[in-house]
Amino acid sequence: ISSPFDESGIDIQMTTLLGKDESANSYVRTIFHVPGRDITFADEANGDKKAVFDVVAVVLDEKGKVAEEFNRTYPIRIPARGVPTVQQNGLDFSTDIAFKKPGVYTLRLAVRDNNSKRLGTAGDFVEVPNPKSDKFFVSGLITSEISSDGKPKPLTGQIVLVTGGAGA
Repeated sequence: ISSPFDESGIDIQMTTLLGKDESANSYVRTIFHVPGRDITFADEANGDKKAVFDVVAVVLDEKGKVAEEFNRTYPIRIPARGVPTVQQNGLDFSTDIAFKKPGVYTLRLAVRDNNSKRLGTAGDFVEVPNPKSDKFFVSGLITSEISSDGKPKPLTGQIVLVTGGAGA
């Protein structure tokens, strides 16, 4: 998980979004996707299918020390009629990881499929701003589609900006 190179046994796609809770404490919402082609199902006695994922996330501070950790196992049972949908669309997971102080962090995520023992990893850099600062920042950009020339089209309608300014 500490390697800067992604493990590609499972093609994990990860997005990190910075936020604040009601008490103005910072957190990162980590959203990751496991493609359906990378999910190995085990048969259940009633005809349903089961997949089990071990998920580990580690947040390293600027000095490379562990600042936060996350470790969970997700057993997922899917009715037989739902398997084609999961194989086509994959599965999405999300979790929030709290941050105690501002700084620049590295977030590393590893996902292991218990049925196949395959592993996938992803990583991202996260800058948690000082809430007392009046600096403006954008933590990410999400687009809705690709234009005919291959460039992303921005979302239309409501756009939410996260700021690190006072009173934000």
